[in-house]
Amino acid sequence: METVFESENIKFVNLSEELISSYMEMVNDTERVGRHIGISGPVSLESEREFVSAALENGKTIFSMITRDGDAFIGNIELDPGKDNTAELGIAVRSSMQDKGYGSEAVKKILSYGFEELRLQRVILNVHKDNPRAIHVYEKLGFKKTGESGNSYKMDIFKKEYKEKHEHKNGGD
Repeated sequence: METVFESENIKFVNLSEELISSYMEMVNDTERVGRHIGISGPVSLESEREFVSAALENGKTIFSMITRDGDAFIGNIELDPGKDNTAELGIAVRSSMQDKGYGSEAVKKILSYGFEELRLQRVILNVHKDNPRAIHVYEKLGFKKTGESGNSYKMDIFKKEYKEKHEHKNGGD
């Protein structure tokens, strides 16, 4: 698997059929992962293969995250482009890799990638109201709640806000 880009502890690689068993383990963990990404029941091997194949064929901006110091699978992260230079962020981190800072690091890196490489102006997301860890990460990185729908908050961040917050932190905060 070829690394597309890296952060301090994470290698971001393209989706790969080599990782399908890891993807299935992650999404079928309905209590800690699946329910937060809209999966309520078991995902079959066939449907996961179809998802990966379609994503690869359609050139989706989905990356698998691998530890730099051991090649362990962390999860997947996606920027799904919409209109007006906006993309929707999605992330899933396998339960054994949660609470280790990978989610924060991955979101920060994908925002940088989206704003700099993809020339996005805005990134949006939906987060379950009962996922306080994720909400905290997003707010810490500069996302703001813009509304709610059912059991989810809608959040967004603009390139200008992200750059101001990021540059301020790097300026000796």
